[in-house]
Amino acid sequence: MIRRIFLATVLTVFALAGPGAGDAGAQEKDGVDLDCALLLCIPGGFPNDGMGICSAAYSYMIQRLRDLKPPIGTCTTSDGTPYNDFSYSMGTHFYCDAGLTMAVPDRNDENGYDDLPDNYRWPFGVAGNAACYQKTPYKEYVCRGSYGREGNCHYQWVTLYKYTRVSGPKGGRFISITISPGQSDAYNSGRIYY
Repeated sequence: MIRRIFLATVLTVFALAGPGAGDAGAQEKDGVDLDCALLLCIPGGFPNDGMGICSAAYSYMIQRLRDLKPPIGTCTTSDGTPYNDFSYSMGTHFYCDAGLTMAVPDRNDENGYDDLPDNYRWPFGVAGNAACYQKTPYKEYVCRGSYGREGNCHYQWVTLYKYTRVSGPKGGRFISITISPGQSDAYNSGRIYY
């Protein structure tokens, strides 16, 4: 509740700053500079603010990233100074849902995964990525050592595996933004995937 009141108050202050806040090409929604709104909406996890400003700021950031620009342009405060007390890092990260194991690409076979049987290899993974699966052991009584002669089987229990829930991984490109880095009240957004 306090976070919403704070967000609404700060957005109102930036709205009152009006046109001219931010850089010359600043994007706005309802008179609010989206670069500034982005910095305010991140700590709240881009909440529904009732005006759609946080969702517009999120879309604006994603579009900037896809256009190979920095995620945030210039946020100019009401006294004309740019706010730049933030940092960001970018990368790629893939992960599996809870309970699933990640299969890494087999470096000796670009078409498959060393952890998965052949019939599960494609199309679940993409070269350079991983696949997710659940591997369940079961016992089976099988013939071993017949050497091609009928009736000459040595049956024994062996452990085999069922592969279920095979799927592609989640994740991909991400950005992590820290507001007031190095301060005791610094806020880090965690990974925001796009």
